[in-house]
Amino acid sequence: EVSLAFDREKAIESATLSVLEDNGAWIFLPRCVEVFANGKLAGREEWPVPVAAGPAALKFLEIPVTKTTTNNLQVKVINWKHIPDWHSGKGTPPWFFIDELLIN
Repeated sequence: EVSLAFDREKAIESATLSVLEDNGAWIFLPRCVEVFANGKLAGREEWPVPVAAGPAALKFLEIPVTKTTTNNLQVKVINWKHIPDWHSGKGTPPWFFIDELLIN
């Protein structure tokens, strides 16, 4: 979870996470991402559990939010509890790698 505080109110339309997906290295996309503005849920996106490993890739996950102005924002990443059964790491917690959070 990331909390951001701004000096003044800002118009917010979306949040974008720059992430790595590399299932072979036990790095998975999150189950969902929630964005809160002024303590209220403003946006939520979910991703399905993968059914097979794909190629490693950098991805941008965009979470549209209800257009609002706020001086504080929280972004909550909810990861999968366990790696899926088809994977050699089944039953263990997956990694989640993020390198950038963009507020649009």
